[in-house]
Amino acid sequence: MNRSENENFKKAHTPIEYAQWIAPSLPVSVPVIEKIFKLKSNAEKAKLYITGLGYFEFLINGQKITDERLIPPASDYFRRDFSEVTYPVSDSFTHRIYYHVYDISTYLCEGENSLEITLGGGWLTQNERIAEGRMHYSDRPMCLFALNIDGTFILSDGSECWHESKIRRSRLFIGEEIDLTFSDDVKKPVITLKSPDSILSEATGIPDKIIRHIKPELISETADTKIYDVGENVSALVSLTTHAKYGESYTLRFAEYLSPENGLDFRSTGSPNIGTSGHEQIMSDLFVTDGKRRTFLPHFTWHAFRYFEVTGKLEDIEDITVCVIHSDVKVTSEFNSDSEGLGFLYDAYIRTQLSNYHGSFPSDCPHRERLGYTGDGQICARSAMIMLNSKELYRKWIRDILDCQDTESGHVQHTAPFQGGGGGPGGWGSAIVTVPYAFAKEFGYDDILNEALPNILRWIRFTEGCTENGLVVRESEGGWCLGDWFHLKEGALPPPFVNTCWFIYAIRKFRELAVFLGCQVDAHICELENTCLEALKKEYQALKEIGSAMVYAAWIGIDSPARAAEYYDKKGSFDTGFLGTDILCELLFDNGYVNTAYKLLSSESLGSFLHMKRNGATTIWERWKSDKCGSASHPMFGACSRQIFQSVLGIDQEKDSFGYSSPVISPKLPQKMNYAEGSVMTAEGKISVSLSRISPERIKADVVLPENLTALFRANGICESFSGEKSFTIDN
Repeated sequence: MNRSENENFKKAHTPIEYAQWIAPSLPVSVPVIEKIFKLKSNAEKAKLYITGLGYFEFLINGQKITDERLIPPASDYFRRDFSEVTYPVSDSFTHRIYYHVYDISTYLCEGENSLEITLGGGWLTQNERIAEGRMHYSDRPMCLFALNIDGTFILSDGSECWHESKIRRSRLFIGEEIDLTFSDDVKKPVITLKSPDSILSEATGIPDKIIRHIKPELISETADTKIYDVGENVSALVSLTTHAKYGESYTLRFAEYLSPENGLDFRSTGSPNIGTSGHEQIMSDLFVTDGKRRTFLPHFTWHAFRYFEVTGKLEDIEDITVCVIHSDVKVTSEFNSDSEGLGFLYDAYIRTQLSNYHGSFPSDCPHRERLGYTGDGQICARSAMIMLNSKELYRKWIRDILDCQDTESGHVQHTAPFQGGGGGPGGWGSAIVTVPYAFAKEFGYDDILNEALPNILRWIRFTEGCTENGLVVRESEGGWCLGDWFHLKEGALPPPFVNTCWFIYAIRKFRELAVFLGCQVDAHICELENTCLEALKKEYQALKEIGSAMVYAAWIGIDSPARAAEYYDKKGSFDTGFLGTDILCELLFDNGYVNTAYKLLSSESLGSFLHMKRNGATTIWERWKSDKCGSASHPMFGACSRQIFQSVLGIDQEKDSFGYSSPVISPKLPQKMNYAEGSVMTAEGKISVSLSRISPERIKADVVLPENLTALFRANGICESFSGEKSFTIDN
């Protein structure tokens, strides 16, 4: 490198922009790429800029310097072929690739040094599952890196070599095959690739890590197979330690349910899908031993399961441990009460949501599909932001949604990062409004909100073009146009009605967000809202005796909440879809029907969360009724768990408040509850509330605010500003 080139690198935004993409010369599953470089002296300051697609791990001089897994964050990497997808895709996206930066100063030495990068295909080469069509980008993984060592730059440039790893096969939806008897000592030259037309961005979000460990319980055993119960549904890998002889193999398979014969039932995790290999989609790992005491653990995938089986030389196994893995999102809320229903809802939602964080985006389920569905993600966003330290993950996911919006029409995809999948213009497309809005409400101002505003406006204009006589009746030609999803039969609603409700709601939230950001809203937007509202009133006339229609109508303001409350008080359980369930709970709590809301949330009949629990659930089901075919780890119905904090404990803020600039404590303890306490970490600090019934008609509320925060306590005639710690007595 000459002096002028070196000066240009120093001035660059990041040196990785000048590196060349490199890849193995053959389309192998998991290659190892090696760069050897020499230093005249020990480094004083050294940084590594690196990315690998789909996933990468790396060693500096044989040392691992991070415990992050499944990096970089998933994104829509670059343009790919959409000729074999489930439904037509003609949209143009904004493509982005994330890179990571590490300080490696203490890992280098004088003389020869090595950078060893192991690449896993991940989403880049995933071509086994084709339920959404052929969505892969490339036939081989690739990487890019730059080293800045005391101002001197070493870049990936094609001088590297590669060899095959002992991970013989890695398939995102299936698992890994690790063969320690395999060895490839032939170092082969890499090839260089044309840089994709994509934005290089420093990684954001929250990386995956191994979070905790669980010792499973052995529940069944034959001569060569053991079946284990983890005790809860998790997103995890299984670590297996063995001293088996050379060439012995172990096969692990994973499922959410047991079959009546006490084997594993793979239906809910994908077995009805047949992959390109001709085999069922079943999560499984294969380990082949080399005769030494070894611990096996997959690298570039994850599984989601409660039960798993191990087949092989069982007597040689020394240890089996379940390693829970997901994005390292901390639980920042607490909740305890005398309500079994609310307790289960809180615990199950937290467990389900965490299991669905991989690659810094929220997925619909962590096994069968693993997709960042905008419908599931947007309905759960507010709950996740309230209960978890998910700010950075959702900032990154907002970017995914914006990147995957059609650059020409403004159409918003049903998954982000885009991997196919079906949805609708309302409850899915509206994510471009509702997720930034929820982000602003919980965290206050952020630059990503200003970036989102023009994209939101483009989506509104696109969706306006999907209306006829004021109703949203279609989306992209040839695509899906769902309304709500997975309601019980009697709760079904016409998609135009549901989508128009969501469109009106999205317009209103756009207007609130624009005011918060100091932007004016075009008068046409207000006229559009009124046009859709009038059309909705006419459409509602034929639906007004359907309970879920009453919910939507009251939510959007064209009917009284009293009708919906009366209907569901008599019914005593949910029949709503995943969108309507969250709306119904909000509607009941906000309009004073606290006991009706509690009746639904504590019901044990079909259409309730305790029905799930009574049937063995530890996570939220995809459907109210389980036939062991639907996913047992779908967070979408659990979105209403936010009402535990916003309504029961009453930790909220004024309607025009963002980031808890004007917090309000307004508890609503149902009559059948005697005790509830909990806390959330807001943008202004931790707020704690404890409620206890001191008589049938009176409740004591103890509130603790963070230092220097003033809140308004508002409940049953009390309206008092306070700070610090304070107790209130409420007539109930």
